[in-house]
Amino acid sequence: MTGIRPARVPALVIMAGLVLQLGTLHGQSAGQSPPPAAPSPAPPEAAVDAFRRLLATRYVTPVDPEGLAKARSMEDLLQLVRTDPFTDVYSPSQWQQLTVSLGESFGGIGAVLGSIRDTVVIGDLLPDGPAAAAGLHARDRVLAIDDSSVSGWTVPHAVSRIRGRIGTKVTLSIVRGTGPAQPISLIRASVQTPSLPAASLAPNGIGVITLSQFGPGISSDLASTIERMRAHGLTSLILDLRGNPGGLLDEAIAVANLFLPKGNLIVETRYRGQDPDRHFADRSPPFPTMPLALLVGPESASASEILAGALQDAHRAVVIGRQTYGKGLVQSTSPLAEGWMAKFTVGRWYTPAGRLIDRGMHASADSTKPFDPMAPHSGGIQPEIVIQDSVQDAASQAYDLMEKAGTPIFLALDDEVGRFLAEHPDLSPSADPVSGSAAQVFAGAGAAADSLGAEAKATLTPWLDGQVTKRAIEARFGYGSSLIWQNSRDPQVAAAARALISPNTEWTTTQRN
Repeated sequence: MTGIRPARVPALVIMAGLVLQLGTLHGQSAGQSPPPAAPSPAPPEAAVDAFRRLLATRYVTPVDPEGLAKARSMEDLLQLVRTDPFTDVYSPSQWQQLTVSLGESFGGIGAVLGSIRDTVVIGDLLPDGPAAAAGLHARDRVLAIDDSSVSGWTVPHAVSRIRGRIGTKVTLSIVRGTGPAQPISLIRASVQTPSLPAASLAPNGIGVITLSQFGPGISSDLASTIERMRAHGLTSLILDLRGNPGGLLDEAIAVANLFLPKGNLIVETRYRGQDPDRHFADRSPPFPTMPLALLVGPESASASEILAGALQDAHRAVVIGRQTYGKGLVQSTSPLAEGWMAKFTVGRWYTPAGRLIDRGMHASADSTKPFDPMAPHSGGIQPEIVIQDSVQDAASQAYDLMEKAGTPIFLALDDEVGRFLAEHPDLSPSADPVSGSAAQVFAGAGAAADSLGAEAKATLTPWLDGQVTKRAIEARFGYGSSLIWQNSRDPQVAAAARALISPNTEWTTTQRN
């Protein structure tokens, strides 16, 4: 399977707090408790009053007027809609973090940060970003940012100190391998979290493109990437929406318009006290007949489900995988006062066939049971071909076992990735998993690994062998390359490819009524 560089960036840039690709896998430094979070500032009274008015006039369903009148704080108001997990209020700093996570641009250096053995490290690099231009490498250790030591810092805090106004300078003290610390000065540039982390093309003409979210510009990026792949022999396409939580409605509509005929209904949104909005494909599609499959799963939500529902109702694509999340609600944002912002539910959306796919509010008022996003429910998009995600299930089982062994096995995995990279300078991005890596991890973890027992270690062995290779490829070639590597070994991707090659025998017999 050959990698095709997407139009704008070939690798996903993951910023603050998402450190599952490096280090301890816990999302915090190994062996330490995370520092207590700073108390959230109290919203000004003007923000509370503005939010009260929004709930009274624009919230999707009428809110108890007496409760609104009695509410004296933001917490009181949020309690009135406590079963709605998508309605919330954000301080100015929290809102900045949210907009970045949705793919909006900010001043940064174009690098992922992670942690290994309590040390902040460089992860993936944006190829055209300041960090790559300055010669930084994956797994470079960060000792200081400007004049401040990062010892004991969390990854999100380090990210917040690196970000800043575009055009300003930030200096990192970097250590590579056993070399000395060296200062590297970088000029912050506009960085946008990309939504298209990887694209690959198999010799049979079937391409796989992963969409991680529907951020700004994803529709044009996708169109350009497909055109580039067509020049290399692309004939059929798999869009991977697993793990895609959604994003911008306009971008989901624009992506659907790449494949649906002009005039096709894509989605209908219904609001309180208003006429519904109906969104149609408004231009001739550039790819009207390209065979298309969508991969979905329990983490495919919102805009992902809009795209899947539109293509499914039009019989334009075969949907493969597992039941999606079931988010059929529409949120809007509104400024409150002094930089505070509200995100609140204003409507519901329906597929072209009139399906409301929302799973319903997520918790009763008095429920103490944690919400399980993976649990079966009555909403969501139901695939034509249901295939359990054996890769995800195996990973989940492996993480559970490693958690039982504790910190030593996570640290041993980090050590083995470093050793593997040192011993394989000619590593290929398509390398097969190397047997024996798991044995090295178990040996490094010592008694912690032995405590798992022989059966658990046998279960972990193939997963660890693959993880070491995958993480080494990610460190050497970037996240996009590791994703391509994973897709080339993914049973769901293989099933989608079979459906595209022989659709009449593979999926039309199980198509929805």
